[in-house]
Amino acid sequence: MQLFDEERFALVFTLSNQFINLDELLINADVLQRNRTGVGFFTTVRLQCSLPVLESMTTYWERNFEHKNMPYGGCFMVYLMGNDVFEIEAVAYESNWPEPFIKENFM
Repeated sequence: MQLFDEERFALVFTLSNQFINLDELLINADVLQRNRTGVGFFTTVRLQCSLPVLESMTTYWERNFEHKNMPYGGCFMVYLMGNDVFEIEAVAYESNWPEPFIKENFM
């Protein structure tokens, strides 16, 4: 399965200040599992190439966001599992996850 736009956005938004070149990594990424929760989603993504993982390297990132239709915003969390799998978790605080995905509504 291919990444949905909101999954790609979650990765880019959360990891934008990291050393990771996401454009290259996500070209042929495969979605292994996808679950919607009503207040967000979980997605497991396998990369086509491995990241060199160092002992001192961060393997968990999170970033809060504001959203036009979510009074309390939410959070994206990304876990690097091994060296080629990202687990994305998206959570809306005190509201349902907005549908459809509109990139411009995230701040």
